Amino acid sequence: ITHDFRSPLSIILNNSDLSLKYDDKSNYEVIQKRLQNINSSSIKLKKSVDRLLELAKMDTEGVKLRIQRVKPKKLIKQLIEFYRSALLTLKITIVSNLPMYDIYNFFTDVDKFEEILSNIISNSIKYVDPNNGEIVVSLIDQKRSILIKIMDNGIGIDSKYLDSIFNRFEQLDSGRNEINKGTGLGLSFSKQLTGYLNGNLRAESDGL
Repeated sequence: ITHDFRSPLSIILNNSDLSLKYDDKSNYEVIQKRLQNINSSSIKLKKSVDRLLELAKMDTEGVKLRIQRVKPKKLIKQLIEFYRSALLTLKITIVSNLPMYDIYNFFTDVDKFEEILSNIISNSIKYVDPNNGEIVVSLIDQKRSILIKIMDNGIGIDSKYLDSIFNRFEQLDSGRNEINKGTGLGLSFSKQLTGYLNGNLRAESDGL
């Protein structure tokens, strides 16, 4: 975890130091680029700290849920539209496979539900080809429960690692760009949060 903190901090410090010492204040493009690097690295670091705090709180206090009746189809459609707009500059397609009808008898915590789905979709985006990626989000009505599948055409995972990816701080060396690597907390956090919602999170893959 110290490595994951050190990397964005190094970027922040290096860019700010170079800007203070050497930047020509009239060169707007150079200054703008350094500020963008500082900003994106700061956001990444903040997310890591926030996630650690959330996990610590879950471990000591549990999670306070606000359960209400919701329409999962509507929530998923909204989330897909958000990611479609966010990926306009990339050639990544997000496809929805939803039932024709609404599901009414479903209760959950909306914020937690959306956070889990968002974590999984974001994870898929990191592993697919930015020029030919496809993510399919499916909602299946199982009468007494719902099943949500998030599939992608990414690089895949060796079957022997499928369980370990949900361990905290687990990072598989699977060819992902170093800049996109996180703390290894996202999937662990999502699985633990899914459990609080009386659900289960698992992974399947045909391998690398």
